[in-house]
Amino acid sequence: MARPLLCGQKLSASPCTLKLLVRLPGLRLGAGADWRALRLRGRRLLTPEKGATVSEIVLLEKALNHTTGLLGNVTPDQYGQPTPCEDFDVRSLANHLVAGNPYYVTLAQGGGPDFSLFARDQIGDEQPGDLLRTRRQGSARRLAGRRRPGAADAAARRRHGSSDRGPAPA
Repeated sequence: MARPLLCGQKLSASPCTLKLLVRLPGLRLGAGADWRALRLRGRRLLTPEKGATVSEIVLLEKALNHTTGLLGNVTPDQYGQPTPCEDFDVRSLANHLVAGNPYYVTLAQGGGPDFSLFARDQIGDEQPGDLLRTRRQGSARRLAGRRRPGAADAAARRRHGSSDRGPAPA
């Protein structure tokens, strides 16, 4: 049976992004979605307030694999076509999904949200699937350090002004 994704607060994601995410094998969207956050078995997923846990990194990788596969089939002649989300045509949705990669990697590393990524043209003249695949290679290297035990706690301490060596200088 599929595990429900329950909605909570703080994660900014569009309904179209979540519609693609919930197509992941073994996951389904829970009732009462407010599209501002996801929870997996009651835990927040990739919020600005905390770094990602190892299981969240695995979920992020699954979402990126799925999204890369979908975007790999998009061609520039499809850019003007509509999507299930009235706010996005195919190109703007592809751009939004490609922008999500550096956005969520930054959150997983313990950084703050940078919503300006979504306003910039992330695709240019490239094929979105190829672009996302290339960007994911760099992201995988950055996320690899998050897999070790205690990495999320260390990132949270850095973000909140302290480290293993004591408080950060003012």
